[in-house]
Amino acid sequence: MTTNSQDASKSAAQSAGGSDRSPGHATAFNVANQAFELLQSYETPPIPHAYEICYAYALGKPLEVLDLVNRAVDEDGILSLYKVLEIHSTLFSYPETIRKQQEETASGLSSELSTMIVEVSAHLSANDTFADSLGEVSQELSKVTDPASLGRMIVLLMAECAKARENAKQLSDNLEVSLSAIRQISDKLEEAQEAGLRDALTSLRNRRFFDRALREEVTLAHETGSPLSLVMTDIDHFKAINDTHGHPAGDAVLRAVGRLLAANVKGRDTPARYGGEEFAIVLPQTRSVGAADLSERIRRELSGKRLVLTESQTKLGKITASFGVAQLRENETAEELISRCDHCLYTAKRNGRNRVVTEED
Repeated sequence: MTTNSQDASKSAAQSAGGSDRSPGHATAFNVANQAFELLQSYETPPIPHAYEICYAYALGKPLEVLDLVNRAVDEDGILSLYKVLEIHSTLFSYPETIRKQQEETASGLSSELSTMIVEVSAHLSANDTFADSLGEVSQELSKVTDPASLGRMIVLLMAECAKARENAKQLSDNLEVSLSAIRQISDKLEEAQEAGLRDALTSLRNRRFFDRALREEVTLAHETGSPLSLVMTDIDHFKAINDTHGHPAGDAVLRAVGRLLAANVKGRDTPARYGGEEFAIVLPQTRSVGAADLSERIRRELSGKRLVLTESQTKLGKITASFGVAQLRENETAEELISRCDHCLYTAKRNGRNRVVTEED
C-alpha cells in the first residue's frame, strides 16, 4: 500500500538525495519536517530510532531504507514498533556488546604492543652498554703487558658476555609472553568482528556481510567469466504467524529457515538474512537452473516440516516460502541483480506463494 505521504516522500528523497553533498540548512529542515509527517502518516511511535529511519527515508539514503520501509507499510498498513526495531537493527545498529568487545580487545592489543616496545628499547639500551664495555676492554687490552692483567680483562669480558646473554634471554622470554597475549587478543578481536557480520537470531550472515560478499562475487564473476546466481526467499504469511502465535513463534520460524538454508549450501555459497523474514543465497559458479533446483529442494523440505514450539508445544502448522532466482548478466551490477531477483520473488508471491520463479518462467 502506497500512501500520498509515501509518494511525496519518494519525490523528496529523489530531490534531497540527488547529490552526494550533505543537505543545506533549509533542505535539512525540509527533510526533517517530512520525517515527522511520515511518522504521523505511518502511525509510528515517535522514538529516536523511528525518526532516524523516517529521516533517512525522506533523504533517500541509504537506498535500502526505501525498500524496507515500503515493504513494512505494504504488509501492515503502518510502520510498527516491531518493524522500526527490525529495520534499525538491519541498517543502522551495531550491537553495543560487540562494539565494547572490540574496544576492549583493541585497548589490550595497544597495551601489549607498548610493553613490547619498552622491552625492545631496554634491550637496545643494554646492547649499547655492552658495546661500550667491549670498546673499553679493547682499549685496555692494547695496554696490557703482563699475564695477570690479561686474565682480569678476560674475566671482565666473560662477565659482560654473560650479562648480555642473560639480557637477550630475558627479552626473548618477555617477547614470547607478549606475543602469546597478542595472539589471544587478536583471536578475540576476530571473534568480535565475525559476530558483527552475523545475524544474532539465525546465525546466518547478516545484511552487511551479504552486501559486501555479493559485490565481491559479482566483480570476480565478471573478471573470470564464471556464472553467478542469486536466490531471494521470503517466508509466506509471516505476519500472520506473529499475529496468531506471537513474535517468539516468528523468531522460531526464522531460526528454522536459517538452519535449513545453512544445511543446503556448500563451499563459497553464502546464505544470509537479508532483512525481516527475507533471506538470500549468493551462489558462485552456479547457473540459474542449478539455483532453481536448490531453491525447489529447500522449498519442498520447508513445506514438509511441521514446526512445534518447544516450551508451549504450540503447533505452528505448515510453513512455506516463496523464491526468486536470477543469474548475473554481462556488465550487470550487484544492485541490478538484486532488483531482478527481487522481481522474481514478488512474482512468486503474487502467483500464489510457495513456489520458485526464475526469469525463464
